[in-house]
Amino acid sequence: VDVENVTYRQDLLKNALIVIGRNPFFGSFDYMQTPEMLTMLAGPNGGIIDIVNSYLALALSGGLVTLSLFVGFFVLVTYGTARTIWKHTAKDSPERLLGRALLATQVGILITIYTVSSISFISIVYWLVAGFEIAYIRTFSNARTLSAQPTYS
Repeated sequence: VDVENVTYRQDLLKNALIVIGRNPFFGSFDYMQTPEMLTMLAGPNGGIIDIVNSYLALALSGGLVTLSLFVGFFVLVTYGTARTIWKHTAKDSPERLLGRALLATQVGILITIYTVSSISFISIVYWLVAGFEIAYIRTFSNARTLSAQPTYS
């Protein structure tokens, strides 16, 4: 790991928290022009301010309200998926395996977007996976319906 990269991320977090503290609820549209963020221009990114944390980007531009709605949506979807998995008692059922794969993917995405900005196709991927999880929850949320259906071999 490049030492400058780690230092840049630490400085970004420290400076962003100061900026967020000034406009905590709804963020600021000109957060890039604040003195704390302008000090990031001298970093290892060649004179650009690279917000390498999707959560920070949301909190800076939309405030803690926006961040709470964003994180809250994914927490609810992740909880719903985990709850649906727990309803399936058969440990080797394909429904349970699908749910575990979706849950692992979502947790991985939530950790990854802490270290990357949501550019290009990244946001498309996490919204798609959340949509797949919602479809999974809606399809398999009633475990009694699954156990009552006959299995065909």
